[in-house]
Amino acid sequence: MSFNHNTSAGNIFVDLSGPFTNIHFILRVGFLRTIIDVLALICTLLPTAVVAWTCLRLELRRTAYHALYSTLGLFSFVGGAQMLTCHYCWVAGSRLGNSLHVVLGVLALWVGILGIYAKSAIKRRENKQHDIAEQERHISSKHSWCGLLGYLLLLACAITGVILIFVGALAVHLFHRIFGFSGFVFLASSQWFSYNTAFARRQWDRRWIIGLQLATLGAVFLVGYDEVFHISYDIVNIFKQRRL
Repeated sequence: MSFNHNTSAGNIFVDLSGPFTNIHFILRVGFLRTIIDVLALICTLLPTAVVAWTCLRLELRRTAYHALYSTLGLFSFVGGAQMLTCHYCWVAGSRLGNSLHVVLGVLALWVGILGIYAKSAIKRRENKQHDIAEQERHISSKHSWCGLLGYLLLLACAITGVILIFVGALAVHLFHRIFGFSGFVFLASSQWFSYNTAFARRQWDRRWIIGLQLATLGAVFLVGYDEVFHISYDIVNIFKQRRL
């Protein structure tokens, strides 16, 4: 049996000749990654579709507006932007893929801030109906803290992305990846905690909530696993350059 590993192409070729004369079995990691990409897409779009259907059924009243725009912008669009640069989909690395990456990033920031503003406006109107002692703070839960930190990291990712247009240094690229990946993790965590809110409990039963949480968790691992390898690879290359 012979074994050949080509990391640059992302393929592993395993030749199982010997006991199987003239039969060659080829294990292509690229094909396996296509399967992972499909699963990642399902885990990303499934919660988005369920939340969107529920919020549209509620005619985007009150929290439904916040839930739809935050899920669409800060979970679905961010996950899609990550996949376009890290995974081996057919447009990754191409001019089209890079353009879509930028478009989804801009849409994530714009649609996401609309969702954040909607929730802030709702809470501000509700607080006006209560005394100061009874008013609820704007950032008072794990869901809101993770969402805020994730959005700030997403902003940092966008800033480093703009810098990359003019300065193609590996260190800038590394920070761009770290900000993007960590931002997605925090935003997905916010999405996870959102299923424990009163709004989610009113709309879905326990089985639906567990399913949505599992899909969100699956999206984190399936979308982010390749980015971890890219970040590690960039760190190793930076240390190599410094040693030289």
